[in-house]
Amino acid sequence: MCSSDLVVAVAAELGDRQPAGEIDGLLAGLGQVPAVRYLMGGQRAGWHAVPAAGPPSFLELPEPREAGEPTLLLYTSGTTSAPKGVLLSSQALLAHLRNFQQALGAHEQTVILNATSVSHLGGFMSGVIFPVFLGARSVIMPAWQPDEAVALVERERVSLAMGATVYLEDLVQRYEAGASPAHRLNLYACAGATIPPALIVRAEVVGVHAMRCYGMTETGGICAAAPLGAPLQRRSQWDGQILPGMEIEAVDAEHRTLPAGEEGELRIRGPQLLSRYTDPAVTRKQLDDQGWFYPGDRGVVDWERWVRMTGRLKDIINRGGEKLSTLDIEAAIGSHQDVASVAVAPVPDTRLGEAVGAWLELKPGVAWAGPASIIAHLEAAKLARQKIPVEWHVVPALPRTASGKIQKHALMARAGR
Repeated sequence: MCSSDLVVAVAAELGDRQPAGEIDGLLAGLGQVPAVRYLMGGQRAGWHAVPAAGPPSFLELPEPREAGEPTLLLYTSGTTSAPKGVLLSSQALLAHLRNFQQALGAHEQTVILNATSVSHLGGFMSGVIFPVFLGARSVIMPAWQPDEAVALVERERVSLAMGATVYLEDLVQRYEAGASPAHRLNLYACAGATIPPALIVRAEVVGVHAMRCYGMTETGGICAAAPLGAPLQRRSQWDGQILPGMEIEAVDAEHRTLPAGEEGELRIRGPQLLSRYTDPAVTRKQLDDQGWFYPGDRGVVDWERWVRMTGRLKDIINRGGEKLSTLDIEAAIGSHQDVASVAVAPVPDTRLGEAVGAWLELKPGVAWAGPASIIAHLEAAKLARQKIPVEWHVVPALPRTASGKIQKHALMARAGR
């Protein structure tokens, strides 16, 4: 069956894989024949090179869809569960792009660095859609290589990057060591994983204006960001101010709105929201009749519309009936000078049911001599004793998604739990 509005575009190579051959097999199995197949960086029978300007003469473009109809299908990262298919409308995408442009002060002279996979929303936005929206230039890395990124930022005069915490950590480390004094990254929008306040401060010291942001695939990107003039204390301690047109509330177990400053389950409403999930059961579970979306996050919204995520509803350690969020434990451990990345998850406890376990990536050159130094650091920071891990695991690398987020379910599977 020929599909007149189906266009396929892939790279000739992706590591040791040949995407065009894989796509041919998938399409044949589905009985689909696209109107055109574009291959970038190679040749293959039945595939065309990307044209320099405009579509080929034999391809008739379909009429644009209505603004509220789904126009983009992307999958969530799958950090705590299986990925979910998210359908976004052009209305949602444009609402996000306008808000994003305003929040970042971006324009056609902005140069954007992207190393996140374009199959994920963050990479698709920063590498493709946002630069097109701005009329700006995009510098795309096939994979994250910190030293190469530093060189690209200097050579291409990159002014903006966005992505996971680990990328910012890598850049800051190299700038602290003296790399690229002539031109360093101007602005980094950080989202998607635990963002230690100390990292935002370290970035400021080396000349990078970094901001914590809050968002997800289901909101078309970020829905809270720090204004450019926000003080360092706000940028380092909070996950942004709610963007125009969006609503975020903290609610109790009965979904009643909590007073400003009280912690509860976060819910989101506004023009950036997804149309629906591909699975109707998930749609019914996370979207209510009033248009509120429940992402499964806990957090606080203050009187000035600033948001701080404090944890995931599913990312909780139940220690003898006391619910401990892993997010603040990770932030405390991650502030230790020897720790590059950390993931905290429950481990079995015969008396209490669950206790705190920590998995660490150490910084280059650091030898593991046991947890005593980190425990002393946590005690000095006055972290509650019940939050201090009872199990410590040092790993060469934490399992991550293509967008740089830590996959805790994969971590637990490796540990046989």
